[in-house]
Amino acid sequence: MVAQTLQLGIHLLSGGNKDIQKMLIDYLQLKKDVRFFTSLAGLMNKCSVLNLEMFERQIKAEGLGMGAELAAGDHQNLNDAEFTCSLFRFLQLTCEGHNLDFQNYLRTQPGHTTSVNLINSTVDYLLRLQESVMDFYWHYSSKEVIDEGGKEYFLRAIQVCSQVFNTLTESIQTLTESILSVLFGA
Repeated sequence: MVAQTLQLGIHLLSGGNKDIQKMLIDYLQLKKDVRFFTSLAGLMNKCSVLNLEMFERQIKAEGLGMGAELAAGDHQNLNDAEFTCSLFRFLQLTCEGHNLDFQNYLRTQPGHTTSVNLINSTVDYLLRLQESVMDFYWHYSSKEVIDEGGKEYFLRAIQVCSQVFNTLTESIQTLTESILSVLFGA
């Protein structure tokens, strides 16, 4: 249900729909309910990263003819990449078109009893993902070729990294431009 809700949000916000962005931020500011933000931060925290140990176990199990059973239970090697990309795409679209109000609101929710910094949560996820990609990189750096499974996981990681970078870029773009303008008088 969460994945379908994200897809609906993505569809409504597609193209930087300023009317939907305004309606969403107005609703969130009116309700002053932190559950939206804690829920998104919790979802980010649950997003998987690459797991080299699980990957190696899966390769061994496939060699023993048990790979399908192990893979079915593998929820750690970016098997949720599509969901993860949708989550971060939704956040990206809330800020699309230099929406400074939403960019600021993702960082802090004034007037709420608790404030959740979704930009920090995004960076935290990116750091976890980067560390896991480096584990895979070192695993394959001594090998002459990357096997099909490794390629698949690297491609998933690149897809997710790309979306997370796009989200961060959109969510801090206006802030960065404002800081540069103040610093350099541009």
